[in-house]
Amino acid sequence: TVVGDAGSGKSRLIYEFKQRLAEVPVVFFEARCSAMTQAVPYAPWVTMLRQYFGLSADDGEQEACAKISERLGANAADLASTYPALCQVMNLRGNSLHTADAPEDDDVKRQTFEAVAGLVYRASEQAPVVMIIEDVHWIDEPSREMLALAVAKTTRSRLMMLISHRPDHQPVWRVKAAFTQLTLGPLSDDETTEIIRGVAGGSLPEELERRIVQKAEGNPFFTEEITRTL
Repeated sequence: TVVGDAGSGKSRLIYEFKQRLAEVPVVFFEARCSAMTQAVPYAPWVTMLRQYFGLSADDGEQEACAKISERLGANAADLASTYPALCQVMNLRGNSLHTADAPEDDDVKRQTFEAVAGLVYRASEQAPVVMIIEDVHWIDEPSREMLALAVAKTTRSRLMMLISHRPDHQPVWRVKAAFTQLTLGPLSDDETTEIIRGVAGGSLPEELERRIVQKAEGNPFFTEEITRTL
C-alpha cells in the first residue's frame, strides 16, 4: 500500500513503478476509485476488467463477447462457466444473471468474486500479475468486500497488489502474504526547491522560491501547480 495525503505523490510513485516494468512481461489489472462512483457496486472491478479486455463504452454485447473470447484465448473454454458472472461485473446486458431466476445477492457476490479470481489466476499462470487499485478511500462497499477476499488469497498465485489510499482510510483486510506499506510524508524545503527549479527550468528569485516553499507546505502537487501558475 502507498499511503499519503492528496497531492503527496501516490499516483506518481505508481506511475514510475510501472515505467520500470515497461520491458518486463507483466499483466496489469488497473482501476481507480472515485467519489463519483462510490455508490456504484463493483465500480473499480468493472473498470479493471473492461480495460483488460479492451472494451469501450460503444461496444455492444456481440463485440464485447468477441473481445473477451479473443483475450482469453485457450482459456476461454475453461472460463466459459464464469461468462455470465464476468458479464455481470462488466455491466454487459443479455446475461443470465439479469433474468427472473437471477441468484440472490450472496450468490452474485460469490460468482462475481470467483469470476474475477479465476481470470486473474489464469493470467498469473502466463506471467506475473500486478493489480493496481488507486484511491481505495473512495471504494464502494461490495468492492471493499471483494478486495478483502482478494488480499486474503494473494498467496495462491503470482500476484502483487498495489493499493493507494489517504491516511484517514482504515483497511479491513487481513494480509497473510508479504506486506509493505509506504507512507509518503511532506517534502523537505530542499526537495521542494528542487521541484520548483525543475518545473521553472532554473532558479527563481530567492524570495519567490521561499514563498512558494512556504505556501506548498511540502506537497509536491501543490508545488508544481503553484510554480506552473506563476
